[in-house]
Amino acid sequence: LRPSGPELFLINRQLAPAQLSRLPNEPLRSWQQRLELAFPDSDRLRRIFHLHRSLRFDPRGLQTDERQTLRNEALGWLAEFAARTEKEKQTAR
Repeated sequence: LRPSGPELFLINRQLAPAQLSRLPNEPLRSWQQRLELAFPDSDRLRRIFHLHRSLRFDPRGLQTDERQTLRNEALGWLAEFAARTEKEKQTAR
């Protein structure tokens, strides 16, 4: 299953080792809820999903600046996730 939009595809791929990637036939909203439970302090996730829905389902789509915001938010979240994962590895040693 490939979530639509390159940003969610990247997030989905990064979450696979943590077994948090989107499940086959899982509604987008259900996946979002699972991620919000796993990352309760991440307002960034809510913004990513909100912008993604506009990109995907709003007939107007996203303006150029909103599209860039989605990209930036996703890359920022991925960096936070990588840092968190690395910190957890260090703590486990």
